[in-house]
Amino acid sequence: MQQNIYTIHDKKDSITTLLHIIESNMQNMQEKNITQYSIHAEVFGMIQGVGFRPFVATLAHVLHLHGFVYNQSGSTLIALHISTQKECKRESILLFYTALLLACKYTINPGTQDLSIIQKAHSILEHTHTPKQAYITSLHITIHTDTAHTQGFHILESSTTQHAIQAHIPLDTKVCESCLKDMRDENSRFYNYPFVACVNCGARYSILHQLPYDRKNTSMSDMALCIDCDKDYKNLVNRRFHAEPLSCNNCAIKVEFYRYNHHEKHYDLDAIKTLAKALMQNNIVLFKGLGGFAYIANARSKEALQKIRSIKNRLHKPFVVMANIPTLRTISLLTPQLESLLTSKEAPIVIVPKHPQYNLSNEVSSLQTIGVVIPYTAMLTLLFSYLSPDFAMIYTSANNKGEMIATTLHNLALDRIVDIAESLYILDYNREILNCVDDSILLGVDTTEIVEDHAFECGNELLERNL
Repeated sequence: MQQNIYTIHDKKDSITTLLHIIESNMQNMQEKNITQYSIHAEVFGMIQGVGFRPFVATLAHVLHLHGFVYNQSGSTLIALHISTQKECKRESILLFYTALLLACKYTINPGTQDLSIIQKAHSILEHTHTPKQAYITSLHITIHTDTAHTQGFHILESSTTQHAIQAHIPLDTKVCESCLKDMRDENSRFYNYPFVACVNCGARYSILHQLPYDRKNTSMSDMALCIDCDKDYKNLVNRRFHAEPLSCNNCAIKVEFYRYNHHEKHYDLDAIKTLAKALMQNNIVLFKGLGGFAYIANARSKEALQKIRSIKNRLHKPFVVMANIPTLRTISLLTPQLESLLTSKEAPIVIVPKHPQYNLSNEVSSLQTIGVVIPYTAMLTLLFSYLSPDFAMIYTSANNKGEMIATTLHNLALDRIVDIAESLYILDYNREILNCVDDSILLGVDTTEIVEDHAFECGNELLERNL
């Protein structure tokens, strides 16, 4: 038997009401001498591909609760098993839901009687790894009296369901500091590995075939994990637990670098190093990033930029410059607020005024403003480590005008520009891009006020990148 008891669907809903209704229903079950039942919560929001299930399981373990959690097509289901024959403190149930909402950025309006439970929930979260990107938009709670009970709390296989809802697709995000630390650690199996990722960063939507967000539903499905990655993937307390883009140097995504129509190829780290040399020699490279191909080149090479303009038939439109923050400070007027925005997890392009000592060619931008962005993937960060410290790079999507961003070389039809293509270099890898994605653009006004471009919504679940 299923009984609907409460739905939170508005941030104005009070946590007081939720806790009161849960507690009242638990009291009602006891008065009816129902000794075993389950409280189910169907959760909606940005909760897949962000470490939400491991957090739920950890929280349940801390509070000594039993049950399970699993992903569905557009939601996640959490079941807590209640038995009046065994010790199951009501406070633990209330703490669970309070901590869940607090951790997932749900703004709750507590009553005065809830302050104690909220303080305890905050104390628990201080010692628990919370999912940084997760947020809850709604929560539907039901009570079931006909479900089988198990000991412990388990993460179950995902279930494919049909919900008439708008699913929140997990975002591709900038490589996190923890993964960068692994990439720079000579003793790590992720050392100099350009696809290092965890539940907090890396590819998501660009490799997603369908929800639920599981490895079998991504372009990683045919890539077997090595022994060590498999251990991390199955370890509840590891930040790579169920990180679907997971791979390392021992089970690597293969990278190759070559000149168009030439047989000589460079692979993996050697490919990245050779790419860096090609850029410093003012060559143009077709670069496969997270969500599609882009043309990249030395921003100080007038000839390379003119050639890209010719390829794209883009005679005047400004280019975006990618560089590390110290270099960007020399070509644009950056404030602390703008730098914080550039280094945020979305890592957007920010359009700002040029620096008075701006020293790039007018081929980049003939305007008084310039679009800037930092290297935001592990591969781009690795690439910049082999370039000169002040290197500034142009990048622009490689698709033809009016066409979708190219996810394969076949999409680009290079034979149409064979004369120019002969001089191009190509950086490719063997993980398929299933969804092309574009860049977010923000406008810096007077170098302090940030206004979003009308074409994008920074932080929205549909916002993605093209590199």
